[in-house]
Amino acid sequence: MKLLRHFVTMACLLAIPLAYADEKPAANAGDPAIPVYETAEKVKAMPAGKATVEHKETFFAVLRTPDGKKFTIGSSRGEQQVWHFVATALKKGETYEFPAAFLAYENGKFYGTLRSHQGHARV
Repeated sequence: MKLLRHFVTMACLLAIPLAYADEKPAANAGDPAIPVYETAEKVKAMPAGKATVEHKETFFAVLRTPDGKKFTIGSSRGEQQVWHFVATALKKGETYEFPAAFLAYENGKFYGTLRSHQGHARV
């Protein structure tokens, strides 16, 4: 019985990568020139400015600034708080002011007024 329990545990652990097998890597995974902000601390410290969401996946979004520079918020290794921001606050094609949009999201996430705060930093 103990052996069966260990076998089931190992099977579950080995199946985890398969659950995310269809997840694409960040668009800039091989390009070190494109900044990646995967923690709340890094998002808060990012240079201020506007950016438009070009591409969005489960754990990250690729954005472009008005001068054409790309950056990524989140990653499969990023913090859960950033994942939630990407999943719930960012919309493809919309332009946001950063890091103000993330700060507004953080300030409103525990209240019923979240929807009103989300649009506050949208440009």
